Amino acid sequence: TVSQLEMTSETVSHLEMTSETVSSLEMTSETVSQLELTSETVSQLEVTSETVSQLEMTSETVSQLEMTSETVSSLEMTSETVSQLEMTSETVSHLEMTSETVSSLEMTSETVSQLEVTSETVSQLEMTSETVSSLEVTSETVSSL
Repeated sequence: TVSQLEMTSETVSHLEMTSETVSSLEMTSETVSQLELTSETVSQLEVTSETVSQLEMTSETVSQLEMTSETVSSLEMTSETVSQLEMTSETVSHLEMTSETVSSLEMTSETVSQLEVTSETVSQLEMTSETVSSLEVTSETVSSL
């Protein structure tokens, strides 16, 4: 019985050692679970770093958009200038039409002045015809004489 008890005491000591091992294993399992948590954190950090790089890309895009908005505003200014130029070209074409009208008016005024000269000639011819008729009257008088 004593020898059995000694064996039992050895078994108990083994069991105690085993319980220590179990407790250390439990500690290890805690460590493993912490490591798993850490790996999750690392994966989250990786996702965050991706997000940061995307945000950097987005900030580049925003700066490009700002440049584009500047380009658009300058294009709008250019379109205003073009529309003003179109208005100016319309004005020029009107002015050209007006200059044509003025030149035709000048031609008309020349024609009028020629007509005036002609009307003078006609009045002189009328005076001449009167003179001729008086000469005819004179010739009749001469013949009667």
